[in-house]
Amino acid sequence: MQKREFDRIADRWKNSEKVERAARRLLRRFMKKRGFSMILDVGCGKGVLLPVLEDFFKDARIIGLDFSHEMLKSLSHHCQKIQSRAEEIPMKEGSVDLLITMNAFPHFEDKEKFIREACRVLKEGGALVILHSINRKRINRFHRSLKGPLRNAMMPSPRHVLSMMKKAEFKTDWYEGKGLIIIGEKKGR
Repeated sequence: MQKREFDRIADRWKNSEKVERAARRLLRRFMKKRGFSMILDVGCGKGVLLPVLEDFFKDARIIGLDFSHEMLKSLSHHCQKIQSRAEEIPMKEGSVDLLITMNAFPHFEDKEKFIREACRVLKEGGALVILHSINRKRINRFHRSLKGPLRNAMMPSPRHVLSMMKKAEFKTDWYEGKGLIIIGEKKGR
């Protein structure tokens, strides 16, 4: 249902400079300059995060994944594009250094399955970063104000997300202020 809704609104969707600034602020604060060579932006939409990732990780290969064909078609950024659900990433096990999602996590149908899938595709020591440009309270209040299938796209509490991540064997950290960031690092075996 949400996929149809995002396909329907793709032509009117605008990337916000405010969202891009929030992404830069959160990444600057929490992401150490690491040598990521393969980055997957899950729920990339029209690519607001892609130029930010390119600035932070200049030598990395960046892939945008979204379940909405229309969003990917409108993606203004030149990168490899994959149309897929977040819970079914068509990539090899242990092939990604950084899996990041910005403002999309509330829209994933099965959040726990997504986290397990992220763990599967991440390399040992790789990072899962869940970003949102506003905090949980504002996200959920905004979604409840909508009509249609997006109305039920709620952001779980950070503690609940951390619990799912720990179950998938991530080392975790989080911050919530003006924005929200949840970070998991895939543990070594």
